[in-house]
Amino acid sequence: METDTQLLYIQNGFSTRDLLDNSVQGFLSWPVKIETAGTERNIPEVGSLVVGFMPHSGWVEPIIINKCLEKVRRKAVWMTKMENGKALPSVMASPRLLFYVDRESPGPTTFETAAKILANEGVLGSALEGTRRGNPDDPNDLKTLAEALPGLMYMATKGRAPLVGAVILGCENYLPQLEQVKAQRGIGGILKEIVRRGLYDKTPIQVRFTEPYTAHLGNRENGIKASSWAGLHTEHLVREQIIPEILKLDPDYPLGYYK
Repeated sequence: METDTQLLYIQNGFSTRDLLDNSVQGFLSWPVKIETAGTERNIPEVGSLVVGFMPHSGWVEPIIINKCLEKVRRKAVWMTKMENGKALPSVMASPRLLFYVDRESPGPTTFETAAKILANEGVLGSALEGTRRGNPDDPNDLKTLAEALPGLMYMATKGRAPLVGAVILGCENYLPQLEQVKAQRGIGGILKEIVRRGLYDKTPIQVRFTEPYTAHLGNRENGIKASSWAGLHTEHLVREQIIPEILKLDPDYPLGYYK
């Protein structure tokens, strides 16, 4: 289940699923006020692109980021863990916008799928932290930052694509425990929570896009492994571009690994 030929940018023609995806995105983003401070100007209008967001505190980040991307260009295809294929309601588990990765042993099809998307001047997105492990002492802590993983930068390097960092704060307030609500109250419970949020909680979600990062596209020094190269540039992106944006929005944000 790591690849799917229905994915946007791999199958570029019209799909009836696109109509459903647009409706779902519209409904799920309806309750959310988004503030970007005009940073969409940092999103390249054309060409292949990788988007890595941080922190990863819920399930709605890709929907919010896609809404921002569509002010400039087409939405992203998102890499997510294989478990989400069963955890997400089917109406949200789009075969056009999601492809699933076995976190324990990502096979070659993962990288092949990413390469195909970028080769077609597509947009590939994922969480820089992967699954949240920012505070091992409190599994319910949805804010504390975990160490960013190098996989997304590795794919950007292989695909010769710039990487734009997306800082997104406030998603932990928007139905973060989706799987639990679905298990306990079904789809109806999810819909009620979304409507409740739209009617009563007007706290904005803050989104900031960093300038395109391209240093990883330079010549790699002899002897440096591709994975080490990706790790080096991931660290630089996070510390030099993403963390400063987080602290501008919230000087007291729990930086975890990056404090």
